[in-house]
Amino acid sequence: MTRPSYGRFTDAAVSTPTEILASTVGLEKFGIQIDTAVSAKIVKGTLMGKVDSSGLYQPYNNGNSPAGIGVALGVLVDDYDPTVSADQADLRLAASMYIHGSFVTANLTAPDTGWKTDLGGHEVGAIYTF
Repeated sequence: MTRPSYGRFTDAAVSTPTEILASTVGLEKFGIQIDTAVSAKIVKGTLMGKVDSSGLYQPYNNGNSPAGIGVALGVLVDDYDPTVSADQADLRLAASMYIHGSFVTANLTAPDTGWKTDLGGHEVGAIYTF
């Protein structure tokens, strides 16, 4: 067991938590539905975009395919695995994303930095707030 600087005991062999929040001040969440067309696990801290045609959410992608996910709208709160069987292809997963808050920039998941412009926030050091 090791004692991290923030005062909690953890067993590094069991888990290595990645903290995405820099602060809980001003934190605001919004309920979303994740599109199960995404075939891979989505980790907390992933920037999310909304598919124009369905209104469902997928990870932000600057290539904007499908249309709509090229604009980042928030940060996924928890890990999700949207993988389903072929007969459940129209299933939607209830989830939450942060739409306001302060985040550790390095711990967020996105293919580029265009999301910073989309969210309209500001970055000071290693912290991004929107």
